[in-house]
Amino acid sequence: MLTVPNVFTVLGGSLVIVSGIALAAGAVRAHRRNTPTPVLVTTILGASGLLLLSIGWLTGPTAPANSSEAIKSGSLISAAVLALYALWLNDQRRRTEQERLETEKERGAVERSRLAKELEQLGLERVRIANERFTTAIELLGNESDRVRVGALIVLEGLARNQPHLIPDVLDQVCGYLRSPPAVDPSSPTDRERGVRARAQRVLSTVVRRAAEAGIVVDVDLADAVLHRFHLDSGRIGTLRLDGAHLTGPTRLRGVVVDELVMVNCVADDDVVIERDDQERGDVGSLQLSGNRTAIGGRLRCRCDLGMVEIDSVDFQDSVELTKLTVRRSFSAQAGFTRLTLTEVTFATPPEPHERSIDLFHCTFSGLVSFDNVVVCGATRLDALRFDGGLELVARFHNRVTTEQALVSTPDPTLPPGWRLGDHDAVYRKLVPPAR
Repeated sequence: MLTVPNVFTVLGGSLVIVSGIALAAGAVRAHRRNTPTPVLVTTILGASGLLLLSIGWLTGPTAPANSSEAIKSGSLISAAVLALYALWLNDQRRRTEQERLETEKERGAVERSRLAKELEQLGLERVRIANERFTTAIELLGNESDRVRVGALIVLEGLARNQPHLIPDVLDQVCGYLRSPPAVDPSSPTDRERGVRARAQRVLSTVVRRAAEAGIVVDVDLADAVLHRFHLDSGRIGTLRLDGAHLTGPTRLRGVVVDELVMVNCVADDDVVIERDDQERGDVGSLQLSGNRTAIGGRLRCRCDLGMVEIDSVDFQDSVELTKLTVRRSFSAQAGFTRLTLTEVTFATPPEPHERSIDLFHCTFSGLVSFDNVVVCGATRLDALRFDGGLELVARFHNRVTTEQALVSTPDPTLPPGWRLGDHDAVYRKLVPPAR
C-alpha cells in the first residue's frame, strides 16, 4: 500500500525522469532544426521533482531527526536549479541579441555597399552629362550668333563651378576663344563681339578664382590675344602668358598670385596695374617684360611683392611705379624709361651670390627718377645710365654699388650721403658712389 511519502517519492522521481527525457529529446530536435533548446517546462518539472523527492524522503520512515532543515535544503536545491535556468535563459537572450546585432550589422554593410554603388553610378552619370554639356558648349563657341556664344560661355562657367575636374579644360577653351582674332575692333563701343569677349574675360576671371578655391594651380595662355579692360581679381596661376597680346584699356591684376608673368612683345595702350587686394593677397614670382615690340603706353604700377623682374628692350611711354613692396630676388632692366618711381621698396639679398638686387644697364631716363625710402640689401649696378629728367636718390645701399658711365644732366640731384657728381662734359656729370 502506497503511503504519502511513497507517493511524493514516486511522483518526484517520475517528474525528474520525464524532465530528463524531455530535455534530451528537445536538445536532439533543436540540434536538427538549428533552433534553441526548449528548457523552460523541463526545468520547472525537474525542480518540482527534486522538491517532491526531498519531501517524500524527509517524511518517510528513514527521515532524519531534523526534518525541517532538510526541507529547507531541498527547497534550496530546487531554487538553485531554477536560478541556474534563469542564468541560462539570460545567456540565451544575450546570444540571441548578439546574433540579431550581427545580422543588423551585415544588413547595414550590404545596404552601405548598395548605396555606394548607386552613388558611384550617379557620379559616373553626372560626369557623363557634364562631359556632354562641355562638348556641346565647345561646339557652340564657334556659332555665328553672339547670343549662342554667350550661352556657351555661361555653360562653361557653370561646369567649372560644379565640376572642378573640368576647370583646366574650361580655361583652355575660354583662353582659346580669346586668342582667336576678333571680327572687328574690340575697343569699339558699338561692337557686339566686344560684349561676347568681355563676357569671356569675366568667365576667365571667375574660373581662375574658382580654381584657387578648389586648390588647383592653373596656367593661363593668352598669347596673341586682344583684350579690352582685362581684369583678374584673386586666384592662383602658375604661368600667365601675354606674349604678343594687345591690351586696350586699363589692365589690372588684383590679389592674384602668379608664379610667372610673361609679357614678350606685348603691347598695352593704357595702364597696367599689378596690386594686392584688401586681404593682402597678391604676388608675382617672376615678371618678364621683353621684346623689341613691347610697349607700355600707360603707367606700369606694381603694388605687390615681386620675386624677379627682367625688363629688356621695352619702350615705356609713361612712368614705372613700384610702391610699398619687396623684391625678393633681383630687379634688372635694359630699356628706355620715361619716369621711374620707387617708394618704400626693399630689395632683399638675392639667393645666388652672383645676382644683384638692382641691375640697371644701358638704360635711359627722360623723366624724373625717384627713390624714396628705398633699402637695397644686395649688390647694385648702375652702369651706362643716362638721367635726363632729374634724380632723387633717397636710398640706403648696404652692399657694393657700381656706376660706370652713369651720367646725370641735372645740376642739383638729391643723393645719399657720400655720393657726389664728378666731371664729364658740358652737359653731363658722372654719378660717383662712396668707395667701399
